[in-house]
Amino acid sequence: MMKSILISLVVLIATTASALDKKTITVNGAKREYLQYVPQGIGKNAALLISCHGMNQDANYQSGMLKIESVADTAMFITVFPQGEGNSWDISGNKDINFILGIIDKLHEEYKIDRGRVYLSGFSMGGMFTYHAMTKIADKIAAFAPISGYPMGGMSFTSSRPIPIIHTHGTSDSVVPFDRVQGFIDGWVKRNNCPTTPTVFEKYRGADHITRYEYGPGDDGVKVVLMKLAGKDHFVSNDKGVLTGDEIWKFCKQYSIDMSAPSVDIISPTANQRTFLFNAGDAKASINVAAKASANKGEMKSVSLYVDNNLLGTKDATPYEWTVDNLSAGTINVEIIAEDTEGNKKAVSRNVNIETVDDELRLDYDFIKESYMPAGWSCWDGDELRHGPSGGYGFGTRLFKMTGSERDFDMGLYGRNKTGKEGDGWMHFGDDESSASVFVGEGKYEFHTLAANWSNDGPVIFRVLNAETNEVLAEQTINPTCNIGNSASNSFSGSSKVMLPFSVTSPTRIIIEVVLNVAVYGDVMLSDISIKKIDNTGISIIEIPESDTSAYYDIRGLKTSTSSKGVYIHNGRKYAK
Repeated sequence: MMKSILISLVVLIATTASALDKKTITVNGAKREYLQYVPQGIGKNAALLISCHGMNQDANYQSGMLKIESVADTAMFITVFPQGEGNSWDISGNKDINFILGIIDKLHEEYKIDRGRVYLSGFSMGGMFTYHAMTKIADKIAAFAPISGYPMGGMSFTSSRPIPIIHTHGTSDSVVPFDRVQGFIDGWVKRNNCPTTPTVFEKYRGADHITRYEYGPGDDGVKVVLMKLAGKDHFVSNDKGVLTGDEIWKFCKQYSIDMSAPSVDIISPTANQRTFLFNAGDAKASINVAAKASANKGEMKSVSLYVDNNLLGTKDATPYEWTVDNLSAGTINVEIIAEDTEGNKKAVSRNVNIETVDDELRLDYDFIKESYMPAGWSCWDGDELRHGPSGGYGFGTRLFKMTGSERDFDMGLYGRNKTGKEGDGWMHFGDDESSASVFVGEGKYEFHTLAANWSNDGPVIFRVLNAETNEVLAEQTINPTCNIGNSASNSFSGSSKVMLPFSVTSPTRIIIEVVLNVAVYGDVMLSDISIKKIDNTGISIIEIPESDTSAYYDIRGLKTSTSSKGVYIHNGRKYAK
């Protein structure tokens, strides 16, 4: 009799428990598949967690690794495991972005999920796709949870809003190395304006191999979290009482998107914008403000710009762009308020620092770590445009840390012309897309840098441009005298000292432009980059080492064999004439 009761109970459980259901959806004309887990008794406005498998894996395998169904049963949320075409993901385009959006629409249609509580996670290549989605659909995903994956080629840390992130990764990962994770964490910490010093939880929840790093809160209260798993390889970790799926849910459930208010974001100025007034005197700065906004209910009614709480303008149609002039040094607050036709409003704001500089402006102020595109710089190689600050790059234009026992510099910014076509291969400081702008007052200046070829010899053109008219204020072509030899560990010396003089007769916003050799993989490596002010006698402010009492220098600071240029001494400092 007892055996019969037990059998009946097992049958009852089997017929009432939830199970993974295979579903299909047509996206962009293609039939796509996914598995979904819907707890019994789910009601309206449930949350949705989407979890993407790794390369050469599938939706079933991802479900088996994450083991999140029991968490979903308790917390009452829906889980979906999409199936990538060819067991892979589109991590550069919109094919799978549209797939995810289609799933969200389908689940809202069938179960009336809460569109403001949709979360995206993924393992390995699924984690790479999760990072890709951050830059594409942050207005649709409330929080992101990559596992053991990041974009191998690096990324720009741009999103339509501040985004919460929890990244889980083993330190012994043999497929996607752990040593590059911090660059991605740092990039999103900066984008979200989170504190750069984390709160550290060692032996997290009693697990001696787990250290949890929490950065935040930042803008909109978001946090960036790194779960560091000591000694763990390339898999989803579920041991010592700490389940990855459970940790992801506990983090994500804190966040939601208000889907009644309009979606709005500030495109320009960037979150890390710096504006420099160099030798400006009474000159003022200006900034370009651009926003994007869309209604989630009704239609867009208006987008308004406030600067330091003062209304500067309202527009009822795109483009939502303004120029704000006559700005002095200090910190200003830019606020955008979007309103739809149903009266819903949303405000976003950003601080902009306007800084004064007297004698020298360093353009390499953000040359701080390798595999990174520094702030203020934009680089185009004929294939990809990168803006700083961004990081985690494994190839292409980026900073190199030089390690040769004899070397001219420690950090170098690498630029290349990948195609060999004219117009491909340039580097800018201070253009409209970068995170810096430079205004110089009336006077004489010099642009300085050290330049070397990375692996391919060839000419490099240096220009100073008027940012508003694109007029060339100064130009010089050089053939670098040093080739580093295609390895950061090589010793090298004799890099060319570039000195490009220019002058302006009225306050001017400038751009520094570097154009690379018109050859396939024509390249350059730059370091020690600055703009210096010179006085009216044409004395270059290049300090000569006090130890060099008998040597002579030319205007670039290079030693010469004659005294024809002489040495100018002023207030105890030596300068080249």
